[in-house]
Amino acid sequence: MSDYSDDEVQETQENIEKWYDDFEETSLFKSLPEAARQNAGFIISVFGEKMYDYPGETPAEWSAGGLSEVITDVFPRKISADEDTFISVEPVLTAFFQYLNDMGYIKNANKLTKALKETAPIMVDEATDSSNWGFAKQFVMSAMNEGVDIEDKQAMDKFTQMYNAQITSLPTFSAPQIGKPKVGRNEPCPCGSGNKFKKMLR
Repeated sequence: MSDYSDDEVQETQENIEKWYDDFEETSLFKSLPEAARQNAGFIISVFGEKMYDYPGETPAEWSAGGLSEVITDVFPRKISADEDTFISVEPVLTAFFQYLNDMGYIKNANKLTKALKETAPIMVDEATDSSNWGFAKQFVMSAMNEGVDIEDKQAMDKFTQMYNAQITSLPTFSAPQIGKPKVGRNEPCPCGSGNKFKKMLR
């Protein structure tokens, strides 16, 4: 596991970009379904980033345990994407791991692929359940559902203003005030004496 380093982050990103460019030219990439090919660059880039950010692993250190953490926890909570993108994660990464293994960049493609196969269905279920989303993902998914182009800064600024206005206009509810429980005659006294409670008669 690596200690966090800006230089190592940059090197990892540059390596993954180069590997992806070469991967696009392979039969492994070209045999992927169209939706997977369209999402492949995003999936591979984000996977490499999150593997470094969370388990702290560079590609040479990628492990089944680190992959499981990222796929079942980080991706569902943090990654704002539609269901098709999450469905594409397994075939894209499986093919990419095979390519990296063939090129000698990693040596444990089989273990990674096995862990991916076990965790990908969990990821898809968790990622499509909005109760699992972090605040940032809630916001971005709301924008996407409204048809906002999240790459358009002006459109996102406008949506942000509308979103904040909606949140601040929601009614707030105070917790109901609960009074002291009534104690009946001859019930144990609430003072803790152990004597029976006697109501004063007037």
